[in-house]
Amino acid sequence: MLVEKNVLKSDLSYSDDKTKRYLLRLEWDKGKKRACVIMFSAGIANGICFDRTTDYVIENLVELNYGSVDILNLFSSVDTKTEDTSDVDNLKVIDTSAKFSDIIIYAVGTGHCNNKIVQKRQKEVLTKLKKYDKKLYCISDKEGKKFYHPLCPKVRQWNLEKFDIVELTKKGYEND
Repeated sequence: MLVEKNVLKSDLSYSDDKTKRYLLRLEWDKGKKRACVIMFSAGIANGICFDRTTDYVIENLVELNYGSVDILNLFSSVDTKTEDTSDVDNLKVIDTSAKFSDIIIYAVGTGHCNNKIVQKRQKEVLTKLKKYDKKLYCISDKEGKKFYHPLCPKVRQWNLEKFDIVELTKKGYEND
C-alpha cells in the first residue's frame, strides 16, 4: 500500500482590526516556484476554509508546476462593499510579493472596468507592478482573449499570457 502525505501551509496578513486581508499565502511544495495572483477583492477564504476561487487558483498552479502562491487583491477589505482606494499597506504587500514571486498573474477580471474607483485603484496597483513587467501574465481563454478572473467558467484550465499594462486600458474586454 502506498501512503502519501501532503501539507498545505497557510499564512495570512490582516490589518490589526482584521477588516482587511492583505495576503493569503499557501505553500504545498517549497522546492517549486512561487506565483503571485492578484484578484479583485479579499473574499471569505482564510487559512483553513477556502472559497471556490482559491480552489481554482490552487488547482491550476499545481497543474502548472508551482509550489506556492501569494493571493492578493486590488481591494483588501473583507467587506466586499468597501472599496478603499487609499490602502497604502495593501500596495506595500503587493509590491513585496511581486518582487519575490517568479510570476505575477493579474486576474482581476474586467467586470468592473467602467467603475471610476476600480480604475483608480487598478492604476495605482499597475504603477507598482510596472517594474516587474517581465514576469507579468494574465489568464486567457483558448481563443486568446485576456484578463479573465479565475471564476470564469471559460478558463477552468488556465492559459497564461504575457501582456503589456497598456492593454488593460483598451476597450472591448468583456470577459468576466
